[in-house]
Amino acid sequence: MFFFTALFFSLLFGFIASRFTSSDNMLILSYSFGVFLAVVIFKGIKTIKFGITKSSIAILLLAFLLPFLYRGILDFSHLSLFENPILTSLLLLTAAFFEEVGWRGYLFSQLKSYSWLKMNLIISIFWAGWHYPALLSGAFLITPPILLTLLFYNLDFFLLTLIFGWFRQKTNGLIGPTLIHASENISYLLFVGTGQIVISLKEEMVTALILVMVVLFLTAWRKPASGGYRGRTC
Repeated sequence: MFFFTALFFSLLFGFIASRFTSSDNMLILSYSFGVFLAVVIFKGIKTIKFGITKSSIAILLLAFLLPFLYRGILDFSHLSLFENPILTSLLLLTAAFFEEVGWRGYLFSQLKSYSWLKMNLIISIFWAGWHYPALLSGAFLITPPILLTLLFYNLDFFLLTLIFGWFRQKTNGLIGPTLIHASENISYLLFVGTGQIVISLKEEMVTALILVMVVLFLTAWRKPASGGYRGRTC
């Protein structure tokens, strides 16, 4: 029910926003607000933990820098500064927080009795599914072969869920996953650019390979943050 509530309000706010603005960033913010509102409706605000401590500063810095590193490896030749970088970054940071309150906040707390992989698989299915209306709306251009491209597109969501979840777990809060989520979107604009998003098989496969290496790198830190999930870790 949480997923469908979040999807309903995201579609509603996204539609309303589209009547007043053509700004992609404002539409993203409006769509993301639906997830936050669903958390409020399901009384999940109490699950919010920020996870800012002296011991987490290095991990939070890594969360901020990591997407710029791997996105730079993928698309460094396309580096270009987007318009209104400060305002755009603030909007994307807020949108990332709205999402993370739902995915790595409410859902994470609801599914913590599951194994690490099963919990993140479920979250990734909901998270990817929440993006599908944008795919169907034409905001994304999917190149053939479509089914195989979508397979890797969803695989990338699962790998990102493992990575974002690792930061949620290591910091026992939402600032880590919010930072890496926002940096993922900001670095995409920086290295790929604005306009219609093209989803190609080649790019999704290369992205998957890079993300697998990131997951393997993060497994160097296995011990979960105190007070957090104590099941299997990434």
